[in-house]
Amino acid sequence: MTWTFKVTDDCRKQFNKLDKPIQKRILSYFHHKVLTHPNPVQLAKPLKGPFAPYHRYRIGDHRVIVDIRKPELIIIGIQVSHRKNIYS
Repeated sequence: MTWTFKVTDDCRKQFNKLDKPIQKRILSYFHHKVLTHPNPVQLAKPLKGPFAPYHRYRIGDHRVIVDIRKPELIIIGIQVSHRKNIYS
């Protein structure tokens, strides 16, 4: 059972605007923790309010909002940003 990680075009643009060390930290987190975990949903926090159907991963001061599709074993990155900007 292998999970796949994909990103939306908007998420890719946001990611590319981040500093290189932050990009490396986020990629490392997903490659070494999320995608190797038997159930990566356990590592994510479900969101409330307008973001209710989504989950988020916390990587230092940055957040990655994702859509987790359990039947297909796909995690789709929706947004990535600093914690002070992600929910606005």
